[in-house]
Amino acid sequence: MSFELKDSEQQFLYSISKQEAKKTTMYLALLILLNKIVIFGDILQDGYFEISPQFYVMFPIFIFELVLIYKLNNPSYEYIHFWTYMLLIYGITVLIVLLSYQAKYLGKWTIAGFNELQIQLTLSLIFMMRNVLLRHFVITYAVYMTTWLVVVTFLAEKFEYQIVQFILGQIMYAILLAVGIHHREMIQRKSLNYERILNIEIDNISVLISKLVPFHILTVIKNEKRQVDEFDDQTLLFTDMVGFTAFSKNVKDPREVVNLLSKLFSRFDQLCEENRVYKVHTIGDCYVIMGYNGKIDKSRRSKNVVIDEAQKVIQTGIEMIEIIKEVREASEDENLKALDMRIGIHTGKVVAGIIGSKVVRYDIFGEGVLIANKMESNGVPGKVCVSDETRKILMQQPEIYNEYLFEEHSAFTLSSINRQI
Repeated sequence: MSFELKDSEQQFLYSISKQEAKKTTMYLALLILLNKIVIFGDILQDGYFEISPQFYVMFPIFIFELVLIYKLNNPSYEYIHFWTYMLLIYGITVLIVLLSYQAKYLGKWTIAGFNELQIQLTLSLIFMMRNVLLRHFVITYAVYMTTWLVVVTFLAEKFEYQIVQFILGQIMYAILLAVGIHHREMIQRKSLNYERILNIEIDNISVLISKLVPFHILTVIKNEKRQVDEFDDQTLLFTDMVGFTAFSKNVKDPREVVNLLSKLFSRFDQLCEENRVYKVHTIGDCYVIMGYNGKIDKSRRSKNVVIDEAQKVIQTGIEMIEIIKEVREASEDENLKALDMRIGIHTGKVVAGIIGSKVVRYDIFGEGVLIANKMESNGVPGKVCVSDETRKILMQQPEIYNEYLFEEHSAFTLSSINRQI
């Protein structure tokens, strides 16, 4: 599986550097310590302290080492390539320092002048830095080996057999490290690919669940918790298709019934998305909508938010009737000529929450649900029947209220709650 995202290499390197930041800085600190041990070890071995140009260079290098540790421990996406190559340059510098100090104090370039263990340890530390990829290691080793060969060619007294043996040993050791880095890099790439794919699937599932429950319930479901929502001013919409029962009885192919509902409800679902309202559920040909979609925290539902929710629900109802009219006029089926829709809207007290454990459902209960349902059943086909509570909410903002034409409708009594609507 290949890593084929846009600017994938930078994203891959950044992800690895961020995940392995602590290990990288730890191995870098060991590499710095090794460099200092070699330098001071050579000074002590000589028996006297001499102020040399290399000694003065140590201070700015030490500052650079501290900056390098900080940057690798706190990787930045924009500069990840830059600081990775700074790490490689530092690794090359350490390898060359190992050679230069040995040459200075031993006076000749022979096999006795090279500490093979120190060089192999340096290469091993570079190998263990997880953000060093195969191409990085190859570049580092190629520069180091080229420098080494140039120095040996011009400064060695004679090209001894031991030097050839040393070169071959170093190349074999580097090949083993390169194979290990390649294997590690492939595992890292596959792991990051799988992680990306998994995150995409999780996002897709979250989007799917968000269609089934309000946005704020997603976190509740993920944490396997329960939450009860209580609203004092929630706007609900109930619909009922007039003439749908007759159509269902007279149609010859039952699939036409399903196709019609699927077509209408798909359009309604799209309306809910566009108007940012929440589809609660459907029961037969009944479609239920709630103004609150969970995108705003309940504690921040100010008066203006409540008015905006009510206005969006009303607008959705009007557009639903337009859709029914469009389908009715476009159909040649005589059974659909009488198709229409009653819509009832009410703003009031609602209790809502997740019902069920295996098959979850966000459902609504309370007096507001009963009233909204009765507003629909006592409504007029082709009209949006709005309760007085909803109308009064819109009156708080005249510029919104004046967008609609309200007409008085007959009152009815709800005996179950002993209230006249």
